[in-house]
Amino acid sequence: MRVPQQPMPVRFKRAELRVNITNLYRCLKGLLSPRELDVIQRVLVGRTLKSIAEELHLDITTVSTYKARIYGKLDICVHNPYEMAAYACKEGILLLEEHP
Repeated sequence: MRVPQQPMPVRFKRAELRVNITNLYRCLKGLLSPRELDVIQRVLVGRTLKSIAEELHLDITTVSTYKARIYGKLDICVHNPYEMAAYACKEGILLLEEHP
């Protein structure tokens, strides 16, 4: 009779999404307004519309409008949040930093 092996413990590292501001401005400065850049920076790290609105002292519908305009301006390559994140990773805008 074979004794089952104990599974190896899984160790998770803490990770944090960080926006590389330099690359964000390099890639999107000519396309987006300063306020749209503020909004997309927060969208990329996963903030909710409500938290973005509170942080920027805007109405939620205003933040939603900015987000829609951003997607409209980036229509060639971005149609939803997943594509925005993929685009941001490819361009070096969105970075994943692991912590021990």
